[in-house]
Amino acid sequence: MAQDNSSNPQQDEANLLSRIGPVEIDWPRTVGFYGGLAIAVATEMVAAPLALFIAAYPLFKMLNRPKSPRGVQIVAQVLEGAAKPINGDAEGTIRIATDTLPKPDLPSAAPTKQSKRAPSSA
Repeated sequence: MAQDNSSNPQQDEANLLSRIGPVEIDWPRTVGFYGGLAIAVATEMVAAPLALFIAAYPLFKMLNRPKSPRGVQIVAQVLEGAAKPINGDAEGTIRIATDTLPKPDLPSAAPTKQSKRAPSSA
């Protein structure tokens, strides 16, 4: 009988993640991120202070959580804004696990009837 060698991509991805308390680490992306940054500093392509800011960026993103104090959220958002030139919208390699955060209770949207409008003449 032939073996089914196909695997579940979500299960494979889960094997590459680690959890330390509420923190989730994506190891391949983290090693690539910090390894590439270390190579850039070693080859003097990036100055060390800039590299330190770039390396700290995943921590800035973790500060901006709904349960964080308002002052911490404001500082986190300012730092995220400062990081926009270094691709601040990228997916985090180190992040807070989302299943530990409470899910918000959102009201269900009832379907609404759309009124038929007469075409407007311009």
